Amino acid sequence: MHRDVNLGTAVATPRGLIVPNIKKAQDLSARELAAAITQLAMTARAREGKTSLSDQRGGTITYQQIMAVFTEADHPLRARQVCEAMDVAVAPNNINNVRLKLKRLAGRGILAETEPGLFTQPRP
Repeated sequence: MHRDVNLGTAVATPRGLIVPNIKKAQDLSARELAAAITQLAMTARAREGKTSLSDQRGGTITYQQIMAVFTEADHPLRARQVCEAMDVAVAPNNINNVRLKLKRLAGRGILAETEPGLFTQPRP
């Protein structure tokens, strides 16, 4: 049994899929939950891809969340630090999931791997 339930709602945006989520969904009534889902999915902010990193904490790990962490960071990060910044459980599964995504982003030139396991946004 989980103590806290965060309900993620995928939203298609021009920048790709984002997954903002509703914190402590287990404490909401059906009516409150419906209102919260509507607020997340139907707001212009979500559709435009302008949800904050805190709106997405605790949900599915997405490339957009990872990039939001790097946008806010002022130094290179490791996979573990990215998990911590996203408020994702620092567990081997999550760290490996994030590490694989960081490697893919680096392979596509979106991030740079400055040394093994250390990633940053390339500077122009």
